[in-house]
Amino acid sequence: MIDKKEIFKNTLDKLQFSSTTSLKYKEDLLDYFGENFLDKKVLELGTHFGYSTRFLSFLFKEVHTVDKEDEYVKKASKHCSDRDNIMFWQGDLYNEVVFFEVPPREKGIRVPGLFEEFPSDMDVVFIDASHLYPHVFMDAINSILYFDKPIIVFDDYGTEYPVKRAIDDLVRLKLIKIEKYIGHEKGTKVKNNNEAGDYLNDHEGVICRVLV
Repeated sequence: MIDKKEIFKNTLDKLQFSSTTSLKYKEDLLDYFGENFLDKKVLELGTHFGYSTRFLSFLFKEVHTVDKEDEYVKKASKHCSDRDNIMFWQGDLYNEVVFFEVPPREKGIRVPGLFEEFPSDMDVVFIDASHLYPHVFMDAINSILYFDKPIIVFDDYGTEYPVKRAIDDLVRLKLIKIEKYIGHEKGTKVKNNNEAGDYLNDHEGVICRVLV
């Protein structure tokens, strides 16, 4: 049984750390997946500090997470040191692979590879790596090509215009459909600078189904 208190332990909100997902976003993920995916696998594109990584490890049997920055992999590995179902990869999804090992935590670390080297039986893909339009589009296309109709979760739909445009174009092409909006709604303040870009221009994230 999922322990909600344990899941949200040491988890920051987006207003506390703008580069992570909000607590509302994580609450919506928990409501959507619940305990129905405890025997499933998720691939997270973009590890960063590992806040979402650790959260996902309570909802899935295995979490595979990749980031191109070795500094982030080290920090995420430390943050997730109490979890034993996370496989860390370090490499560039859009360029060459950099081999990496995280000492001294060897359990769960894998030799990194290109996108096609990830296990082929991923049930869910969590896309939150590069926010450039072609990269978001490529991450989604690769998810569709290499896995069997995975559920695709996107972050920053309402904070990064290139992300929203890539998702909307994928929907227009009838490759995916938005099944659920998650996180905060349009107009919510998610940063602390009191500037125009501190407010969501659409929902924080989306959960999508593959149509092809």
